[in-house]
Amino acid sequence: MNRTKIEWTNYTWNPITGCLHGCPYCYAREIANRFDKGDFSPKFHPDRLENGPTLVKKPSMVFVCSMSDIGGDFIQPEWIDLILSTVDKCPQHIFQFLTKRPDNLQKWFKTYRKNVWLGTTIERSEQLWRLEAIKRIKTTPVKFISFEPLQGPIESDLSGIEWIIIGAQTGKVARLPEIKWVTSLITQARKAGVSIFMKNSLEEMGIPMLQEWPEVTS
Repeated sequence: MNRTKIEWTNYTWNPITGCLHGCPYCYAREIANRFDKGDFSPKFHPDRLENGPTLVKKPSMVFVCSMSDIGGDFIQPEWIDLILSTVDKCPQHIFQFLTKRPDNLQKWFKTYRKNVWLGTTIERSEQLWRLEAIKRIKTTPVKFISFEPLQGPIESDLSGIEWIIIGAQTGKVARLPEIKWVTSLITQARKAGVSIFMKNSLEEMGIPMLQEWPEVTS
């Protein structure tokens, strides 16, 4: 488990690495190219289960599988069971899971856990099916949407969501979204009473920065 510069979490924990989605902007694949000789095939690392969150006593935000996609079809059910066993041993932490396949999260997360937040990534309006899929999950106090990298205008109904993250495309091909795309999402979130977290990659746009956290009531 590693300290991270990701603004909305404290640690990244990667008991699974590798992904088969093939996103062209993937930062995790770039890291694999530098350190793993380009091997980005999905792998489970059982040694990282106990050598991770259980060693950190201070309550922290933990982003799970930042180097993979926890909802991918390539993820084995037994991997999820083992990860959730560790999650249950660490009630002091908040574990943040983010995926492009929220439909699969409905299969993995059947038991309510107050220390788990579930999120999905939406970059363009064609992916709004993911919003509806994450809304159907009832086993977490916080459901969130990561609009990063925001690549187009999105009109959505954010009711039933507690938190949104908005960010630009970074890395070798950095690209800012249009201001109206960002301000529209802010308006939609305010209408639905959703907390807003703008990543630092948006600072140069000149929009007032909002870095809010969801209110958790259970």
